[in-house]
Amino acid sequence: MQEFSKETIEIDGKEYTLFLNRKGLVSWENITKVSKKADELQNKYKGTIEKIKNSEPVEVNDETNPFDYADDSVNDLLQDQEILKEIYVKFYWIALYENHKLPISEVEKLFDKAKEEYGLEQLIGLANQMIEDANTNKYDKNTELKKLTALRQTK
Repeated sequence: MQEFSKETIEIDGKEYTLFLNRKGLVSWENITKVSKKADELQNKYKGTIEKIKNSEPVEVNDETNPFDYADDSVNDLLQDQEILKEIYVKFYWIALYENHKLPISEVEKLFDKAKEEYGLEQLIGLANQMIEDANTNKYDKNTELKKLTALRQTK
């Protein structure tokens, strides 16, 4: 397999090599339906954000319970966070598989340890960086490209 993105991560004192190419990206999309899930979550919380932006401030007094003003979709936040975790566990399973052939159950344990060490935000950031690297052709760049005269100019 051609190498597109390769990173090393240390989890619990042991180094692991993450490997991702386009075949891995396609597998991840097919297994998790990440694009569809991302759209669903974005649409779900977009309504909540719009409602907050467009609403008037609430008058409060001594008898006001602040939690009465939470949107019902907030209750789903923990469940949605778990879905997000599952998606990225599968990403790391695919990225680790080329070099380590770990079963998904072991990757889930490693992911939990890595989450304790680095936090979910950094793990997602690394995954997104690898995805971007895998989608960028770094090896076939011609620095002196000619101007394609047949291409219409954009305004």
